[in-house]
Amino acid sequence: SMPGPTFLFVYLTILVVTFIGVRLIHRGIARTQNGEDANPSLGPLEAAYLVGGPVRATLAALAALTKIGKIQVTEGTPATMAYHGPPPSDPFQSAVAQELGGGTLKTLVSKMDGKTREIRDSLVKKGLLIAPETLFAMWGLTLAAYFPLAYVSLERYIHAGSRPVGFLHMLNFVAGISFCICL
Repeated sequence: SMPGPTFLFVYLTILVVTFIGVRLIHRGIARTQNGEDANPSLGPLEAAYLVGGPVRATLAALAALTKIGKIQVTEGTPATMAYHGPPPSDPFQSAVAQELGGGTLKTLVSKMDGKTREIRDSLVKKGLLIAPETLFAMWGLTLAAYFPLAYVSLERYIHAGSRPVGFLHMLNFVAGISFCICL
């Protein structure tokens, strides 16, 4: 049963710390991008990763190998693929070619996990993707500002009695909007 003015002071302090933390993270991201080209060129596999992650990058490599006629698909149930010819010059396509054989696309994508991380890391370095660790830190900071408000709101809604709760509607709205902005 925290008094309203004390709660507002504590909450605003948490909110200010959160915004400062998120801005510092954004500044750190911008600092890593400063050395990079303003308009980085993307290869087809990087563009595919941006559109659909590891699955799309693997499909793009398969499509490239199929286009040059190096993958042979055998008919039957299930259909299988085999690579024929010298290894491709692209390291990701070469890894896909080595892993072809029995199994499903899901199996192939899981085998390519290390190589798709290399693509993700290059996109992070170019500033086109936020690293999962950074995104997690930003979410944690914004949630740190929202959960105290949600807790007090729930407590006040349950035990409202004669205490006013109208200001909590507005604070919940503002906290939700600030959470979305921070992400």
